[in-house]
Amino acid sequence: MTSPAQPSAQGHVSGGFRHEFGGVARELRSALSECLAAAGALGLPPQELARRLGLDKMLTWKVSKLVAREDPFTWAQHVPGSAAWRKLGEALRRHGAPPPPCERLAQAAAAFDAMVCRHVGDRATLHAVVSGLTPRAHAGLLLESRRQAFKGNSSSLGVQAETQLATYIVSRNAEHGGLADMLQVGGMVGFRTLRGDVRWPLFQRTQWTGSGQASREAMGQPLDPELLDRDCFPWLAEFSSAPLPSVEVTPSEHGLRYVLSPSSIGLTGAVDCIYGLRVAQVGPVRRSDSERTSEFGVNLLTPVARMQLDLFVERDLEWERLPEYVLVSRIHGGVDGPMDAAVTIPSAETVVDLGSGLAGSASAHLPRYGALMASVFGRAGLEPERFSGCRLSMEVPPIPATALLRHRLAE
Repeated sequence: MTSPAQPSAQGHVSGGFRHEFGGVARELRSALSECLAAAGALGLPPQELARRLGLDKMLTWKVSKLVAREDPFTWAQHVPGSAAWRKLGEALRRHGAPPPPCERLAQAAAAFDAMVCRHVGDRATLHAVVSGLTPRAHAGLLLESRRQAFKGNSSSLGVQAETQLATYIVSRNAEHGGLADMLQVGGMVGFRTLRGDVRWPLFQRTQWTGSGQASREAMGQPLDPELLDRDCFPWLAEFSSAPLPSVEVTPSEHGLRYVLSPSSIGLTGAVDCIYGLRVAQVGPVRRSDSERTSEFGVNLLTPVARMQLDLFVERDLEWERLPEYVLVSRIHGGVDGPMDAAVTIPSAETVVDLGSGLAGSASAHLPRYGALMASVFGRAGLEPERFSGCRLSMEVPPIPATALLRHRLAE
């Protein structure tokens, strides 16, 4: 559960690109504003500007975005192409803009295209670079990229699922108050294969110590007491498909791997696989020299339409209300290793406060989630009102990756 403090993985960003992009883009916006003002058209709404200049509404909508926003990182994807700039320049000249500002605009547009060619090659790559540098301002671009990846990964890998769930419930250990217990609930809803021969690894159970070492002893026990002495998937059968899907359990270097056997193609073979684990004395509740943070994550290895990661923490642990969120790539290695050198993936999503108890935890993507949480808290003998919850939800998350909620332990 815990890990020593580590520097966040940061991608190297070219200062040269940032500097030149900012300078060229601001000159383009300034030249455009001057030219529009010279034609008496600065500040007009997009539709009025289209009527005044006799231009396409989409072009004037883009032009209005450039003029209205000071930060060029928020409008880079709206910059018109060279043919559109020529049409705009001709229209502005016809409506009274003198040659000097029109020439300045043409030169600024050409400089922008030259900057794009020099640094990134084309506009599509420019949009990817800019959205990665400022994810909150380009949530739509990032989402569209992930949607395309979801379609491609589903086709290539031959599997997909509606929702991947991971929920952690952290409480103080009854015998050792300085240690925490953890309940882990997870699974796939609406998992289906697109080819008949696919065996798919659903989950890898691995528990990491603060020193970055794997510990099989810390992997926990099934929540269902009937499964305690059985070597099988830790089902929560009431919330899984009936009959239960066939899952093979195989050992791995650092834990256990659960592999779903082949099934019927498409919706007729779709299954829900929900599991529950209890891990006692998983880690300390207070900060020390070797244990400074507590991390709870979900490994994203399957194309899914939606990921939901919830964390419920007993309030008397006195942890921060909301944890830090980080999304890291697993492209350079599997889930069998700690993330001391992981690459951060840009993301616009934020952690949402669910309040106290279970009232705020309803999920539009998991209709039975309320009943599931009530059952899990009941099995463990825990009172939901003593806990505060938070949620990270993401549409079509990238793969392979790990989404992490990271709490700094209390002093």
